[in-house]
Amino acid sequence: AVFLILLGMGMPTPAVYIMGAALLAPVLRGVFNLPEMQVHLFMLYFACLSAVTPPVAVANFAAGAIAGVNPMALGPYAVKLAIGGFILPFYFLFNPGLNMEGGVLYIAECVIFAIAMVTFASFAMQGYLGLRRIAWPLRLLLFACGGDGIAALRHHARRDASRRRGASVCSAARPPNAGRCCRPIARRRRAPAVSASC
Repeated sequence: AVFLILLGMGMPTPAVYIMGAALLAPVLRGVFNLPEMQVHLFMLYFACLSAVTPPVAVANFAAGAIAGVNPMALGPYAVKLAIGGFILPFYFLFNPGLNMEGGVLYIAECVIFAIAMVTFASFAMQGYLGLRRIAWPLRLLLFACGGDGIAALRHHARRDASRRRGASVCSAARPPNAGRCCRPIARRRRAPAVSASC
């Protein structure tokens, strides 16, 4: 993620994605055994987020020109507002349920945890709930709720990794002719015994 953000400071989004897909995608797929679509979505997401991170922050300069304020002063506020965007890519990287992969209950569980985690983290970082300023005890509580979402992320990641390892072990241990119907072997009939006459 840091590599993609640093590349995005001086390169456009398509070039950052291509560099990340060429250099980092094989590493993530080989080390963590992640699906290809999730890895490439992660690369594209952080390639787009590089526009709001200082010191370059191209989007901040555009917003500063429209609002008539200093673009460099918008950097911390932009990062606060986009904190959910920095957390969400890690969530769908290890949880394919956000990509609508898996059963209905699994997808619903991943979506609910993702919405809760992003919402709590955004409120806690910004310090406002609507037009009211949030007191520090409530902000700490929201941070704790976001931490629970991260703990749920780790639980989902470990469970999915164990499932993938189990599936790979089963496919490797399965013989190539497993599942094929074997033809029944005809049993040899024994010849009837002939009694010798005296």
